Amino acid sequence: MNLDLSDQRYKELQHIFIEAFPSKASLKRMLAFELNKNLDEIATDTNKLQDIIFNLIKIAYKENWIENLIDAAQNINPGNTSLKAIGKIMKLDEASVIIGLNSRYEQDRNGELDKNNLASYINTSFEKNKINIATLKAVEVSLRKLVGDPSIKIVGVDEDSIRLILEGSQEGLKMVEQLFKLKKLTQVLDIPTENVNFLDAGNSKGDKKRLVFTIAENGKRADIKNLKTGFTQTSNQENTEIDNKSRSVQEIIENGAYRQDLTGTNLSGANLNRFNLSGANLNRVNLSGANLKRTNLSETNLSGANLSGSNLNRANISGANLSGANLSGANLSGANLSGANLSGANLSNTILSHTIVDSTTKLDSKWRLVWEILNQPVYRRDFSGSNLIEANLSGANLIEANLSGANLQGANLVEANLSGANLKRANLNAANLTEANLIEANLSGAKLIETKLSSAHLSGADLTEAKLSNAHLSGADLIEANLSNTSLRNADLRSIDLMGANLSSANLMGANLSSANLRNADLKSADLRGAKLRGAKLNRSNLTEAKLNRSNLIEANLMSVILTGANLIEANLMSAILVEANFMNTNLMSAILSGANLSGANLSGANLGATYFSGANLSSANLSSANLMSANLSGATLMSANLSGSDLRSSNLNRTDLNRADLRNANLNRAKVENARLGKNPGISEQMQIDLIQRGAIFQDTLLP
Repeated sequence: MNLDLSDQRYKELQHIFIEAFPSKASLKRMLAFELNKNLDEIATDTNKLQDIIFNLIKIAYKENWIENLIDAAQNINPGNTSLKAIGKIMKLDEASVIIGLNSRYEQDRNGELDKNNLASYINTSFEKNKINIATLKAVEVSLRKLVGDPSIKIVGVDEDSIRLILEGSQEGLKMVEQLFKLKKLTQVLDIPTENVNFLDAGNSKGDKKRLVFTIAENGKRADIKNLKTGFTQTSNQENTEIDNKSRSVQEIIENGAYRQDLTGTNLSGANLNRFNLSGANLNRVNLSGANLKRTNLSETNLSGANLSGSNLNRANISGANLSGANLSGANLSGANLSGANLSGANLSNTILSHTIVDSTTKLDSKWRLVWEILNQPVYRRDFSGSNLIEANLSGANLIEANLSGANLQGANLVEANLSGANLKRANLNAANLTEANLIEANLSGAKLIETKLSSAHLSGADLTEAKLSNAHLSGADLIEANLSNTSLRNADLRSIDLMGANLSSANLMGANLSSANLRNADLKSADLRGAKLRGAKLNRSNLTEAKLNRSNLIEANLMSVILTGANLIEANLMSAILVEANFMNTNLMSAILSGANLSGANLSGANLGATYFSGANLSSANLSSANLMSANLSGATLMSANLSGSDLRSSNLNRTDLNRADLRNANLNRAKVENARLGKNPGISEQMQIDLIQRGAIFQDTLLP
């Protein structure tokens, strides 16, 4: 998404970020934790917070991650209304803020509404004595879109000036207020807004507020009065439509609708529970969201009717004509459809469990198959290659069914039993498999992009080469599942159980594995670049040659993990547990390991140049032949560590505990050793000791006379 970043927007965003992140440290933490980015690399050559934030915004925009930056800032500051407002503002299509939002208000009585500037349009209207009601309605619609709150409405217009009074949810009104403060409306619409403030609505509780603002002072009083009158009339016309619907419902309540002609009537959301509509003509009637539970619709003409989202539980629809009707998302559980005609009807995500269907029911083959799966389950049935797009199969019994190559895109499979099922190369993109049973199912090569698999049971399942990008797997059970060569890019894997799972060569770039259980998992050659692994349990897992560049492993448990040949450049392992981990020949250049526990770890031959080990525990660790050039080991514990042959040039060893550390053939040239504690160190010559003492080191057992 290309977000608007004019000079004005730069300044607004810069000001908001300075308020949200008053220090460089807080900004640095946000970037590291949320985006796995290093602020020091982005904002160079300056220490002034204002300049740092300006450079950050500029780079984020240039590299097309400005939206991610704003979202990350909101995650850290969820209560910051300014961040929330600017996020909404910058995601808008500004070309349609006022004009073109709602076709209903695009025309007025005198022709097309084609002005883009509200203030000049109103002023022009005054000059022509032509007050346009559509403009104010467009303002109302645009404000709703801007804040994402349909409750916002203009409830009054003052006669002295165009002073608008808004009502709606208090959160929505606060967002509108923020828009004014950020001068969004002024910039886009050029509205000279003034006196934006809240007023008590005068209700008994006294806690509800109205937002009042002025958009134009000029214009004749009579013209403004006409504007107020016209706007009120337009609003009344809308209310009349609502009244007409209420009147239609009332007539049905009082007189019934048996064999009545109600063609095209709007009955959306109506409560017609247990009513007798038998034989009525309901052609093209709008019954979306209506309550028709136990209603008698037998022999009714519902062709082309809109019944989306309606409740038809146990309704009698026998013999009814529903050809071409929209029943998407409707509840038909227990309904009687015997003899009904549903040819060409849309039954996407419709509940058909326990629905009565007979041989005379006209039902498209796709939906009859869905009905059969739900109501006439057959063990190990063959559904290979079937079209089940957007079918509602929640709770279906599909144990060991053959669904290989089937198209289940967008299907509802919540709590379905698919244990042992064959879903090889099936299309399950955007399907809902929440809490589904997929134990030992074959999902190899399946498409599961953006699929909901939260709390699903996938232990022992075969997901080899499956595509799970952006899938939601939080809380899922994948114990010992086969996910080798699987694409899990940007997948939500928080708190997931992957103990013993095979993830070798899997693509986990950007995946969220926070607090996941990966104990004993095989992650050999897996791509975990940019992945979030904070608090993850990785003890005894195999990460040989894995790519972990810039991954977030803060507080992760990597005890006894194998990381031989892995790439951990700029990874964040702060406070991680790495006891006896194997980092042999691993690249950890510029990684953060401050406060980490690396006691007994094998880091021999590892590239640890410019790595941050401040306060880390490296006692008894093997760092032989390791590259530690420019590494920061200040305050670290290296007691009994093996540093033989290591390159410690220009490293920071201030306040480091090096007692009993093996320093044979270690290169300490230009290393900072102030207050470093040494004693009983193999490889320390008398000359070397003199040199280190002169540089500030403290020896417990001096070799000097």
